[in-house]
Amino acid sequence: MSLFPSAGGSNSQIEGDTAQSSWLTNNSFASAASFQLQQNKTEPTRLVSEENEKHQFEFPTKPTEVEHSDNESSTTDEKGSQQSTSSSSDEEPRRKKQNKQKTTKHPKMEDENLLQEGYCIDRKGDKNYLYFRRPYQTRIPKFWRVTLNCLGLPRHLKVELKEGKKRKKRKHEPPLERYFHIDEDSENENNKKEANSLQVERLNQITRTDPHDEENWIQLVELQDELSCKNKSLIAEKKVSILDKAISHNQTSVALKLKRLQVLDSVAQDTFRDWENFVFQHSDNKEAWFKYLNHIKTDRRFTVRRVLTAFGKSLERLTTHMHRSDDDVIKAVNYESMMMEIFADLIKFLLECGHDERCFYLLAIMVEMNINRCNTQQVDMDDVEKFCRSDDPLIGEEKAKGFDSWMQQHQQGGWVTDDGDVDDVMDDDDDDDEANTDKTLADNWLRIEKLRSKRDFLPWRVKAECEDEKRRVDFEQIKHLIFFIHDDGNRLKLVDLFLRFIGVDLKDRDDVNFQHSHPCHLIHACNNFHDRFTSITADQPCHNNCPHLLKLNPTRHQTFTRAFQQLIKVAADAHTSTLFPKLAGLWLDYHRGRVNASRSGEAKRKCAKKARIAARNLLQHQPTNIDLWMKFARIELCAGKRDDCRKIVFNSLKSRPSSCGLEICVQFSTFAWKCDGDAVRRVLTALGDDCKFKKHLKSLSEPISAAVVLRVGHFYMNKCEDLACLYEGHVCDATGESPSQLASWVVCTLMFFFLTSPSTLASVEKDLSPVLRRMVTLHSHEGNLQATSDLKMIRELQMELKDDLMTSSVDDSVNSKAKIEFRESVLQGLDDFPASSKFALQLCKMEVKSSLICNTRRYFSLHSTPTSNHHHHINDVITRHAIYTVTFELMRIKAAASGQVKNSPRIVNVLERAIKQNTGGGDSVVELWRVLLRFHPHGDVIVSRALTACPWSKSIALDAVARLGGGFLGEAVKHLTDHGLRVRTPVEEVELLMSLEGDDDDAEDASVEEEAVAGNTVSSVS
Repeated sequence: MSLFPSAGGSNSQIEGDTAQSSWLTNNSFASAASFQLQQNKTEPTRLVSEENEKHQFEFPTKPTEVEHSDNESSTTDEKGSQQSTSSSSDEEPRRKKQNKQKTTKHPKMEDENLLQEGYCIDRKGDKNYLYFRRPYQTRIPKFWRVTLNCLGLPRHLKVELKEGKKRKKRKHEPPLERYFHIDEDSENENNKKEANSLQVERLNQITRTDPHDEENWIQLVELQDELSCKNKSLIAEKKVSILDKAISHNQTSVALKLKRLQVLDSVAQDTFRDWENFVFQHSDNKEAWFKYLNHIKTDRRFTVRRVLTAFGKSLERLTTHMHRSDDDVIKAVNYESMMMEIFADLIKFLLECGHDERCFYLLAIMVEMNINRCNTQQVDMDDVEKFCRSDDPLIGEEKAKGFDSWMQQHQQGGWVTDDGDVDDVMDDDDDDDEANTDKTLADNWLRIEKLRSKRDFLPWRVKAECEDEKRRVDFEQIKHLIFFIHDDGNRLKLVDLFLRFIGVDLKDRDDVNFQHSHPCHLIHACNNFHDRFTSITADQPCHNNCPHLLKLNPTRHQTFTRAFQQLIKVAADAHTSTLFPKLAGLWLDYHRGRVNASRSGEAKRKCAKKARIAARNLLQHQPTNIDLWMKFARIELCAGKRDDCRKIVFNSLKSRPSSCGLEICVQFSTFAWKCDGDAVRRVLTALGDDCKFKKHLKSLSEPISAAVVLRVGHFYMNKCEDLACLYEGHVCDATGESPSQLASWVVCTLMFFFLTSPSTLASVEKDLSPVLRRMVTLHSHEGNLQATSDLKMIRELQMELKDDLMTSSVDDSVNSKAKIEFRESVLQGLDDFPASSKFALQLCKMEVKSSLICNTRRYFSLHSTPTSNHHHHINDVITRHAIYTVTFELMRIKAAASGQVKNSPRIVNVLERAIKQNTGGGDSVVELWRVLLRFHPHGDVIVSRALTACPWSKSIALDAVARLGGGFLGEAVKHLTDHGLRVRTPVEEVELLMSLEGDDDDAEDASVEEEAVAGNTVSSVS
């Protein structure tokens, strides 16, 4: 019998069903595993020809009647005679014995090449094949035809493939496919599956030998997505079983439990109980609390009340842990820092929800009970509650005396309140709350809502009635959100939060933390990014009409001034050595920002006068504070008083000891080298010439000899080489708040060679490269804070110096060389600090007109997904690079076209990818959704997705109303009110204002017509 009966000789007689199903005797349906097993146990067999086959199968009518016997079929022998047997009972033992002998006997194989090609023999026939007439235990695999040969046909016979119309396959009756060779794509897919199987087997073995390695368990869980199963529920169930086993070996692992909760959230409807158990077990872990809070914010049952309850629970648990660790000061400070980070996230949440009054009340109470009081007093929560219920003015409000003053008089007794001095009416200016009949209802509502949100940030604190009762804030609303702070560093963080709420951002936000740093500085086409904030000292390349670079409005400026004056007074009276200089420095920075923001000469003169008065008052408390003197000098330089600035710096150098000369020279050179290069060169020369300040600063008109320049240059280079050997030991425990000695000398070296001989700057940088490599190693591999701060200061200085050389050079050859060096410095800075906006914006400006814009796109895309697992702000880095990419695309469109911003698909793709990668939530993802809503062609689709992903964001809802118009106004207001977000303007009020405005216009038109008619009548009578 041949392999396929249909290809046998003409002597074969196949009739009826046997002719249609004779292919079932094909011996190639056995598995390869059984073939190899039998090949190891027995000798190779041969195929049995059809002439020697002694038995056939018959198909019964019913599956229960199937009988497998040799005497039921008739075959023809070599002489052509036919044998027939009966099924008598006497011959039954003899037939069983013959059948046993036939099954144990292995015939020889006629064609051994079939075994080499992968075919095997089915020695055990399955009777069910006769009934089903097809392989019933497994599906027949599909293979694409890649050859014209067919199994069962001779090699000289080919299969002709006719090209024609493809027949549509039936849905419920698919045809049976035959076996063909495997395609290359199928081979690749099989190889991938085989590799995944091997990887799973390897990880299973590793997790059995070392079950305490969390990374292997997480890799094994993530590898389940690569398997062939498409049912998400089954995959999630398998992941959960793996993670349960991993958690049983690692009971204290937070990462494994978070992974398990993430898997459950993807398939389960309600996992609130699991999250509650998780934070109960790890109530002292910061990451656990942040993940829990983010889950509550993104839950489908989100309300502001539920989230505030979760915040209160986290602060209460951490406060308990802090009290338990009073003996261990370091652990107590760590718990306090965790609470401050959660509190900062709480402030951002309240601002995004629009609850500005509650946010101000909470911040004011925290500042009063933690900063505006004496440390010697014993204060508990009952005293704080009594102070709040007394309705005394809080910090920043008019006639505020402070918690310290109230506490002293409360302990002494005889507290009397003069009701005559308290105003019963607060200013409620509603002059601008007027509707414009020329605009739509949505436009009027949006304008009035934004105006009130920006203006009415102070809570209603008087007994008089208020039109909006939600402006009143009670102590019960914030009682579970306040706590005591004892560390000065955390107190400064609290002051920073209070200032940024008012609208002042005094710090340089060019770091990986995207907190309160908004893309308005980068994309002005989007507009309206948190109008309540301002960055008056930010060195961002904004336009002159950017609202974040303007001065504060009078109300916020007065609130800030009153609050800061009170804080400085308390810090000076308490004689604290760390809090007062920090607060004084912030106060002078604010005055310098107002001087820079002044546009007219008269306004700048008035602001400079106030800044001088503030600086002199502060220097009376600490006359030896070098930082305050340098900030005073910088204010004079910004006001245009260069001689006064020189006088302050030179007197400080002459009167201070030589040990303070390095700090003064570094600060003066970093902010004055562009405006007063001669004075900076003279100061650096005196520093390098054995600190002979009196000699070199006596007269600025005398030239500096070449010998002195050469000697000072050698001194600087030797000094940097000597300090580089001791750098690692000096910065191991430093925090990076001030530059190290090595970084200060490197800055002075670069500045000195740039001001004396700019052409030698490249060679000097080459000589200093070993020093910089030490900083890069400590920054990238060990994450040292001091090395990071030093390296960033040096990289920024190098970029600024190269930029000045490029813009000032006249010769084309020198200019081309300067451009190359400037590009190298920018790329070096981006390699070390990929999240820095200064280097990224310089790269965008430099490459926007280049023909190889793909390099810039590729660079930002590579850094959009940081691979560092220990990165603390990975989501903020993703957000920044998405914003940089959008900025680059906008600059390119503006340079190529007429300047109109179009809905570029590339911008949409970049933002979609960043949102998909950003899994941490928070302000960063809100900003991405707002930018995507601005540029996406289908705004209605993005609005629904954004509100589902960030239900706590009021700004997204307002942007949706501006994008979709009046059709979305009712839905937006319903979304805000249902979730507990702050709505200050009812729609009915705007409709009433529009109707009243329309009636006034009609009345004015009627009066004008009457006057015209009366005038015509008088003229006719005359």
